Amino acid sequence: MAKKKQIKANKTESQKNSSAFFLLLVTGIAAYFYFTFKSDRMQDDAFIFFRYAENFINGHGLVFNIGEYVEGYTGFLWLINLIFLARIGFDLISVSSIFGIAYGFGVVAVSVFLTNELRNNTNVKNDSNSKWYSRFASIDLYPALLLVFNSAVHYWAGSGMGTMMFSYLLIQGIYFYIKYDLNKIIKKRAHIFLMLAALTRPEGILVYTVVFFHKWISFYINNKKDLNVLKQSFLQKENLITLGIFVLPNLLLVIFRLIYYGYPLPNTFYAKSGISIEYFSAGFQYFVEFTSSNLLFGIMLIVPLLLLRKNNNRKKFGLLYSIVIIYTLYIMFIGGDVLPIFRFFIPVLPLIFILFIISISTVKDILRSKLSEEYKSILNFGMFIIVAAVGAYNYLSIYRTVDEKSNLEKNLIDKMIISGEWFKDLNDESNKTVSIAATTIGALSYYSGDARIIDMLGLTDEEIAHNPKPIKEISETATGWKEKNYNVEYVLDQKPDFFYFSTGLKPSALAERALFSSKEFLRGYYPYIIKPMENLNYQFTIYKRKPEAVFASDTMDIPPNPNFKIEFVNLYNTVLNRLSRGENLSELVPVCEELIRISPFYFADAYRVLGEVYARIGDDQKALENFNKAIRIDRFSTISYGNLLGRAIMQRDIENVKYYTRLLARINPDILEIYQVDKLLRPSGEEQN
Repeated sequence: MAKKKQIKANKTESQKNSSAFFLLLVTGIAAYFYFTFKSDRMQDDAFIFFRYAENFINGHGLVFNIGEYVEGYTGFLWLINLIFLARIGFDLISVSSIFGIAYGFGVVAVSVFLTNELRNNTNVKNDSNSKWYSRFASIDLYPALLLVFNSAVHYWAGSGMGTMMFSYLLIQGIYFYIKYDLNKIIKKRAHIFLMLAALTRPEGILVYTVVFFHKWISFYINNKKDLNVLKQSFLQKENLITLGIFVLPNLLLVIFRLIYYGYPLPNTFYAKSGISIEYFSAGFQYFVEFTSSNLLFGIMLIVPLLLLRKNNNRKKFGLLYSIVIIYTLYIMFIGGDVLPIFRFFIPVLPLIFILFIISISTVKDILRSKLSEEYKSILNFGMFIIVAAVGAYNYLSIYRTVDEKSNLEKNLIDKMIISGEWFKDLNDESNKTVSIAATTIGALSYYSGDARIIDMLGLTDEEIAHNPKPIKEISETATGWKEKNYNVEYVLDQKPDFFYFSTGLKPSALAERALFSSKEFLRGYYPYIIKPMENLNYQFTIYKRKPEAVFASDTMDIPPNPNFKIEFVNLYNTVLNRLSRGENLSELVPVCEELIRISPFYFADAYRVLGEVYARIGDDQKALENFNKAIRIDRFSTISYGNLLGRAIMQRDIENVKYYTRLLARINPDILEIYQVDKLLRPSGEEQN
């Protein structure tokens, strides 16, 4: 009788555990797709892939600008994936996001299998043991749930980048290696997936190297450190084939790069990374920010050390821990990522969560063995509470930042689309290829058609990536931009038709600020205001190259300013920020005067901004004086003309309206639509259309 009761109790407990497992499973799946589909996470950099894909499909090759062979992408296999999908008719933007989310789900799913595989080789026990699915107990789901509720995963899954594809291939390869290779079952699956990961991003080579040495060092130790046995095994046909599966395709890719692009690594690596104290410091800060918001300030990295204390755990858990540590050191040495929300750590995030969960599960089972039956269920519930708390912390710690970054990125892309379409129309109407120098090149390049885009940060430009010429005073400036490479002289030698700043008139990136150190830029380009687009309340300012005749006639010999400081551009940036916010304008007057004092004498916009400050605080006379000073220094001071035109319109000064209209019609005709001058100058009695 007692035996029947025990069987019935066990059956009831098993049913409860099964129900809990399926509830967590369904919740996790629903939550993943809810979080990843709920908002637009597309990244501007994804459009770089799209431009390469379209150029290839249109017969121009794997190039960013037609005829320029530069590998300005860091995801070869992701690009090939996009090209294939576009070839068969899919929209690049939509399909890249959907496939990213699908690969992300693959990461979540494989983390369950990998946790299960590792758990079955530890003392960690199932919470149920009756049905076939008991092997996938709640413990196996916990790392996956931490991924599901991680805001960084949500951000990058639908970004259009190859982050999730790389992460999936990596964890799938690691899973097969642990399942088969470490159990002395020779399978090709692990090597195939790790090979594909390396073709997706170069960091895959780093991970494979760790796996390779782990395999053969383990073999060497297990065979009493006999080098002859190691050599014989290494040279076995099966082992050479598996090694060749990884090495040969990657070797062919390097050869392709050398022949097609001229370098063994993507151009982005040279443009964004470096080895120096400065880069390591930035990388360390990147690591600290990641651990504080995703790993409980590093606790989740320290706890798994418990697993390494036992000899039977060292082999498999030592592999995962080695991958995490070496990958982290690599990220720190190259300076972290220039993009937000910890993209570089996404590939190792599942491994960290798995190590953490199995570690605390091990502790739980040690305690469980010492407690009476009535307290064991409390331990299970306690572990669930820990996982829920960690998941909630990880989600809440950066979800506001994620939403903020997503909105900023969406607004940026919308602006770049409008701008790119304007440049495309201009390029289509022109008898030559229009060239635009810019620092934010994704959507701008994709929507600008065949216009030539000069990437001032060097991602798609070989010269800037390999021969940057930073200016010390500028590069020491603290900005929100992490990209440090630029070459002002080279960019100006290209004679771009336009310079495009994502912040409009205001120089923000270091490469943009550095332009203001050049007389050629300040004298050769002028602010050009574009009319609002149809049905959109948006206008933007670009810098347009002055006509060649102006260059030829510009013989004005302006002496150097003895008070000149190259940092004037930073003060100019500050003035524009405060002017746009309209804060404490009366206090801004001395700041503008200091800007004038340390600026080059030919920097007309210093007087223009002072004029705007005076205009806003109601001193029309001083405003007029400074606008006219700006015009005397540079007769292409379009914004000064615009202010004077607006003043004439308000005063219904028809003669000056006509005068400034004629001037602006020659140098910035688009601005006239903003002021709607035609309505004022329309003869009285004329009917409006």
